[in-house]
Amino acid sequence: SSSTYEAKNRINFAFLRLLRIFAKHFFPLILVLDDLQWADVSSFDLLEVLMDDQQIHKFMLIGIYRSNEVDETHVFHRYLQELETKSLGKEFTMTQLEIHDLGLPYGQAVR
Repeated sequence: SSSTYEAKNRINFAFLRLLRIFAKHFFPLILVLDDLQWADVSSFDLLEVLMDDQQIHKFMLIGIYRSNEVDETHVFHRYLQELETKSLGKEFTMTQLEIHDLGLPYGQAVR
């Protein structure tokens, strides 16, 4: 319904304004989101709004997800494909991080 759509837009805009305020006074601003494999479509829509905004400068979004839980049919996989396609003119890097990349013994890294 249109009221649901309007409510979603208001929430997205409010979060965007909040992020703009933080980014204006605290930079660089780094937002880390974990467990993105469990996010819903509305959350991905909000992330898209944030990444498309031209008024946020010196902003980095770090998204963390478990690749073993995301296959080609997962909504996050489709979102990543769209993001890579739309990221023209923006820096977009995907990196897989393994436990050995942390330089910690396995038992210490999984605590």
